Order: sequence, then C-alpha cells, then structure tokens
Amino acid sequence: MTDRIGNMTKTGHDPSDAEKQEVVAATGRQNQRPPRVAIDIRQPENAAVEISPTHSDGPGWQTRLKDALGTSSNRFVDVELARLMTIFRDRAGVIDADAVNAALAVIDGLKPQNEIEAALAVQIAVTHALVMKFSARLYSGSIETIPQQDSAALIFSPTAGIHHPNGFPVEYAPRRTAKNGGRTCPRLPGRTSNRRQCDPSREGGIR
Repeated sequence: MTDRIGNMTKTGHDPSDAEKQEVVAATGRQNQRPPRVAIDIRQPENAAVEISPTHSDGPGWQTRLKDALGTSSNRFVDVELARLMTIFRDRAGVIDADAVNAALAVIDGLKPQNEIEAALAVQIAVTHALVMKFSARLYSGSIETIPQQDSAALIFSPTAGIHHPNGFPVEYAPRRTAKNGGRTCPRLPGRTSNRRQCDPSREGGIR
C-alpha cells in the first residue's frame, strides 16, 4: 500500500458485500465526473518557469483553463496561475506542482462563472491548502516559538478567512436553483433573502 491515491496495492481482507456495493456505486459516480484541468510545470535552472498542457491539444487545454477560471481573458489566467505558483513555492524556490494542480481542481470544481467568482474560488483553494499546512505543523509539534504560535492563532481564529469588500465573510455556496438561473453564487452570511444575495442579471451576481 502506498501513500498516493491511484497507486494502491491490495492489502488486508476482502471487502464485505456492503462495501462491494458501495464500490460499484462510487465507480458509477466517478465515471460521471469530468477530469479536472491541470498544468505541467517545468523549472529549468537559471531560467523562467515554464507551464504547458498535460496533453497534445494545446488550444483545447487553454480553453479549459479559461473556462475553469470563468473568464475569456488570457491575462487573467496568466496572473492567477502565477499567483498560485508563487504561493506554493518553497524557500528554495521549488514550486509544488501537486499543490498547484490540487488548487486548480478545487477552482474547476466550484465552476466560477466570472472573474469575481473565480477570485473567491482561488481564495478558497489557497486558504484551505494553507490552513491544512499549518494544521500539520501544529499537530507535529513544530510550532514552538511565540511568533509561530501567534501566526497559528491568526490562521485558526474564528474571525479569519475570506471577506467580501463590504466586510461580510464570504462563503462560496453552489446554488443551482430556478431562482438564480442555475448560477453558482457567493453567499453572504447574515442576509436572509437569497434574492438579495444573488442576482443573475448582474455581472458578478452579488448585490
């Protein structure tokens, strides 16, 4: 058995009948899920970082990237990818390609419909990754100094997180209902009317 999903070897006892049924059901659901967009990252020594498609259809890959980020702008895609690669770069300058592509999978899964929703989706993906990273450090006991403890306290504070520019904390919630035309909209906690939160007739969908 390995520590990587997708490269597992058989171990232990055979699955029960109930587990076999769940495997069949999960396989059916998995077959319905589209593959998430991803990028190949190369870091030549003393040269700029290079990104490339994960398959031979370059134009199709570029279209998928723009669709995953809810935009028609190549510059928007370039900037957001650069930000992700900067965030997931270690002290030695090495980019964690797995972390970048995991974040892209989250963003693609949220299906943002425009750049505003994409910006929130990027924040959600990055915040999740960094909180998990700090959680691992906290669990392992590697957070020892007072500055490290202060940083961890800020990360895990109930008031920490993503905020809308008007000060409301933002929760990105899928809402594919007849009222909003099947859109996915950010939810602003504290507002009771969904009609006030998501207006599909407006760019950005928030009011």
